[in-house]
Amino acid sequence: MAQVMQKSLNLGSSGLFGGMDASGGMTTQTYTRLQKALTASPSTPGGPGDGSSLIPQSLARTLKNVSFKMSNIKAWRNTPKQEAYAMEEEYDQLISYGTRGGVFTSAMATPAGNDSTFDRLQVPMKYMATAYATDIAIMSTEIVGGSAEALQINNATRFLLGGVERGIFYSDSSLMPSAFDGWKKIITSFAQTNGFTNIVINAGASPLAPDLLESAAQAVQDNAGDISNGRYKLYLAPRVQSYWSKTYTPAQRYAIDQQAFYREGALNVGVPVGGFNSTFGFIPFENDIFLNTEQPVTTTIQNAPAIPTGATATLNTGVVGSMWTTPSSASNYGVGYAGGPVTYAIEAANTYGPSELSAATTAVTVGAGDSVSVTWNRVTGTNGAAYYQIYRSMNGGPMLPVTRVADAGTGTTQTFTDLNVYVAGTYDAFLINHDAEEGAVFKQLLPFFKWPLPIPALARYFAVALIGAPLIYVPSRCAVIENIQIPGGELAPVQLT
Repeated sequence: MAQVMQKSLNLGSSGLFGGMDASGGMTTQTYTRLQKALTASPSTPGGPGDGSSLIPQSLARTLKNVSFKMSNIKAWRNTPKQEAYAMEEEYDQLISYGTRGGVFTSAMATPAGNDSTFDRLQVPMKYMATAYATDIAIMSTEIVGGSAEALQINNATRFLLGGVERGIFYSDSSLMPSAFDGWKKIITSFAQTNGFTNIVINAGASPLAPDLLESAAQAVQDNAGDISNGRYKLYLAPRVQSYWSKTYTPAQRYAIDQQAFYREGALNVGVPVGGFNSTFGFIPFENDIFLNTEQPVTTTIQNAPAIPTGATATLNTGVVGSMWTTPSSASNYGVGYAGGPVTYAIEAANTYGPSELSAATTAVTVGAGDSVSVTWNRVTGTNGAAYYQIYRSMNGGPMLPVTRVADAGTGTTQTFTDLNVYVAGTYDAFLINHDAEEGAVFKQLLPFFKWPLPIPALARYFAVALIGAPLIYVPSRCAVIENIQIPGGELAPVQLT
């Protein structure tokens, strides 16, 4: 390609560049840089403006700057990063140190055999990317101040970081095959497969309370974890932490800071509750906005699935396993259920994003021991749905997310039966071990990098990407508290039995 370019362009004696493929002029220095760009390789990495546009550009410095400016990114920043060496990274997941057995023996006798129990697992490295563009005119004038492209790189990195942050909590490859499995999927699947029932704790549609945190800490301790090592953090939504602060020791929190008054001549009141002293060690709180409940989109996203149609709701009575019940005090719930109507709406999603909500179903009145079957038409075709998000409204209140279900793959319709196992609009809290040897880490085959894209218009297109996946070496030393409800406001309106 470089030879073709050289033949089609002629360098004049003035040092400017003119020819049949050029309009305007090019200096000798620019021509030299172009030559280098056309022959760039890992052995000639170049620098800004001299070839780096054609090879991957590491965003290590950008990521460092962006991540420290973005105080909302918590899980990514706290999680140790480890290098991956293959698209399928193998690792050992510890289940137990051995079965129960005797340790005493006689002199000269062969001791009883035992061994730790491991699962040899593979975690596939997943691609995460977003594409941005910078207008050539803006790049030339730089009217926004500084480098327009650098600003766009920062914006793209921030957007991708936000997606990765929520994915660390909630991504699920069974719903989206191109996604990795996040912490909730890893912990709950491990608990179900290996019988660790104590690490998934159901708050029963109640607020986060000391008893729940003590239970989570107890589970970690029972599984040979060590909260006192200082590597544990509790991730929770800002509203969950705020309600905790409002509920516990309010008088002490709003006491006047006498020392500050004498020192600064001003009254300072209010002390945030930043953690919990469990029996087994201190647990610091990390409120994370990416644990907020998802809100329906209100505009069409290009290439996202079409809006689901034909949603209907049917009441079933006398259902075994139903968790529906009337709350003890409906006034405690902003849109509280008291035998009133229930409606549903469906959102379809694929790798591009979610659709807008379907039309709401007709209302049904659900009571204790009932369930509701929600049926809708599958979204298929070129931009078909990978999964569906179910939303529920109580007594005419807002549509709140209940759960996600994978596309059925066959048939024209799909049905979800709501037993109220997952209450609409509730939150999760994650007690995570960040020890790099036994806790949650993020394996990176390629760290954040920038990759140039073809130029279809008068703009410079690029992608910011990451290849990797999270894993937890010993999931039994982490815990999830689910179905946390905040009384008052737009929240889950039904208690669990």
